[in-house]
Amino acid sequence: MKIHCLGPKKLLRAAFLLCIGVFLLAGCAQKAPQTPLVGPGLNAEALWSQFTQTHAKNFVPKTLDATASLQYKGRRAGRVNVRFWGDFSRPLRLDLSAGFGTTVALVREDASRLVCYYPQDKLALYSHTGPQAALDAGLPLPFTLQDLALLMAGAYPSLAAQKYSRADIQPNGNWKYFFSHGTVASITLDSIGQPVELTGQHKTLGWTLLLGRYTDEEGQSPRPKKLELRLSTGDIAILRTKNFSLDSTQWNAKALALELPPETLLRPMDSRLQPEN
Repeated sequence: MKIHCLGPKKLLRAAFLLCIGVFLLAGCAQKAPQTPLVGPGLNAEALWSQFTQTHAKNFVPKTLDATASLQYKGRRAGRVNVRFWGDFSRPLRLDLSAGFGTTVALVREDASRLVCYYPQDKLALYSHTGPQAALDAGLPLPFTLQDLALLMAGAYPSLAAQKYSRADIQPNGNWKYFFSHGTVASITLDSIGQPVELTGQHKTLGWTLLLGRYTDEEGQSPRPKKLELRLSTGDIAILRTKNFSLDSTQWNAKALALELPPETLLRPMDSRLQPEN
């Protein structure tokens, strides 16, 4: 069967809108209401402490295996299916496919490099792992596949390590915490200490990440099943988790490999080198 693929610029946008984002799930059962940690008027420090203890403590699981759907709206619109698996310490693999099993892109991230392979174009783009990878892809957002894996698992160690500079109570009773440095400008926590919004900015592009539909599973940190990324350009990406599992056993190397055919053209992930579409 012939594999069809969109152009690399469109695919990179979709892949990184996912890599951040980010993100929500429909159709889940209503969970029992939780008792708020703090009542009106109690200080922000107590809620922040609950967040750090619940969501930012040492993360025990070693691997994840997840499926999801990614919907994006704005200047371009569409939906792709997502398979996301690997080790939290990396490597991580992410496959994007359209309807009828059409392969869109295959992505692999390890500690040193991110590779995006587009079968139809016989093209693979690579970049050093880190925020710069998204910048090179033309989407200036500070998330990696590792960041996404932790977000989907409800773990925020890198965020909680920051000491907030100011906290403001919101009209609905949530607390919004601001940071003087780092990639995240603010985190908003609800009344039980769950993150419901992250914001940030790179140059002139602002972004807001909404997190919702948290799980309520005994013995596990709550995790968001829906993540929605909104850009100041008006573009929106929504990741809805379908299946998600954690394990303490690492994947074998073969399962996380991305073998490129011999005829593949390998290029740096630099927008100046990407063909226009």
